[in-house]
Amino acid sequence: MSDTYNPQQISDRDTRDIIARVDRYVRRHGSEYGETPVPGGDMEEARAVIVADWQGADWEALEWTYLQRNGRPLFTPDLSDTGRHLRAALFMAGRARRRGWVEAGPMRRAADAEGRRRDVDDSTGAGMASRAADPARLVEAVEAVQRAGVSVTPVDWQGRRLRWMKTRNSHGYTVEVVRREADRTVIDVRPFTRYNFRQHGDTPARALPKTRKRLPAGVTAADLMEAMTGR
Repeated sequence: MSDTYNPQQISDRDTRDIIARVDRYVRRHGSEYGETPVPGGDMEEARAVIVADWQGADWEALEWTYLQRNGRPLFTPDLSDTGRHLRAALFMAGRARRRGWVEAGPMRRAADAEGRRRDVDDSTGAGMASRAADPARLVEAVEAVQRAGVSVTPVDWQGRRLRWMKTRNSHGYTVEVVRREADRTVIDVRPFTRYNFRQHGDTPARALPKTRKRLPAGVTAADLMEAMTGR
């Protein structure tokens, strides 16, 4: 491209204004009440990731990819130099939000996967051996089922359990005034996604009726133990 965007050609004043705008973006969309909260609430790290991407990206490749995917240029001809910088920074902010505010790449994904594995393994604070099936507890469970049966929710009531179900997202645009000049008003138009849910059922889980199901005749404790342990 002959007129590739260059983030280095920017004044100190515009830099401060745009970083402040990025900070407002992160605090608006990444708060604990936003649609994509910043992991750990570290707003400074999220902002640093956005600014680093803005300053270090290959904008020639990004502009070309954006044009191919959307059929329109990333920077429209009517944008001023400041408008182009703001557009670029907010473009990176939106991409960071979709990525969960953290740096992309194999190392980050591997670290996240390792963190999730550790959360699962160490969730109870006990080792794997300590969480293995306890024979005494298995025998106790078998005896309880033999003696009192199993308490379950009737099939007719299962569909009435109160819960929230995800529905189709709705999309729109927000218009924000960036600054006002003598001959024009510079605005920023950004798409947004609203995540919609609907309520299904009318009875909380704890209020659902229970019924006792007893074992069929002829089922012994040995049969139950074999079913629970596989041997």
